Amino acid sequence: MKALHFAKPLEFRLETPAETLTQGESFSGTFQATNRGAEALDRLDLQVTLAYAEFKALKESPESAFAVQEHLELAADATLEPGGEFAAPWSLALASDCPITSKTGGLFLLYGERWERPGRFGKLDLRVTLAPVVEAYLATLENVFSFVAASCRFDGAFTEVRLKPPSRYVTLERLQLLIRYREEGMELVYQAKVKGFDRGRSGLTSKNVTLEQKLAPDQVLMGGNRPNRAFFKTSIESTLGELVPPILQ
Repeated sequence: MKALHFAKPLEFRLETPAETLTQGESFSGTFQATNRGAEALDRLDLQVTLAYAEFKALKESPESAFAVQEHLELAADATLEPGGEFAAPWSLALASDCPITSKTGGLFLLYGERWERPGRFGKLDLRVTLAPVVEAYLATLENVFSFVAASCRFDGAFTEVRLKPPSRYVTLERLQLLIRYREEGMELVYQAKVKGFDRGRSGLTSKNVTLEQKLAPDQVLMGGNRPNRAFFKTSIESTLGELVPPILQ
């Protein structure tokens, strides 16, 4: 991917071979600044910054929309003569639970002068997908248990997945899953709305149920860092049994 931004009299260029990234992946590229003016420029702070922004906030208030994830200082108090260039390589590593790209927001590379100065930096939007182990967990929910992922977005610290239950789970009205994978393992928060017969009350009633789980690294991954799909199947089966009992307590 290539990006170009003009902040007169400076021209900024950013390049990276990365097209699509996954959570936890490392990537690199080059940055270049050129003085297209007739006078020397000094006291330049040149940077590349990884930041997250909601698209709506970016449109309404671009100056305050970005939440910085990581920051690289490429040059501090630099000077560029007329026609002079500054070039530097850079590299970044995405966190294994970093924000993914969704309909509501995504990660950006901000490049140029200090990112806090409006108009003095360019931005390159990144396409980031779920980590393979998270994809495998969600694929188990879909392929084995017939749930359908209706939407997927970043929600503060987790990826939020809204799931449409299959018809055989007649007591399950709604299911939402918060999921993230880190070095310590996988964290899951199931949020469900279930209906059934409540003791001491007549007729059907609905109840919100939350179930939190932590899966250890050796439960999540097998040898060769392969997702433990057999364990996922057993774990999800047990979880669904807790979420949708015949009688609501």
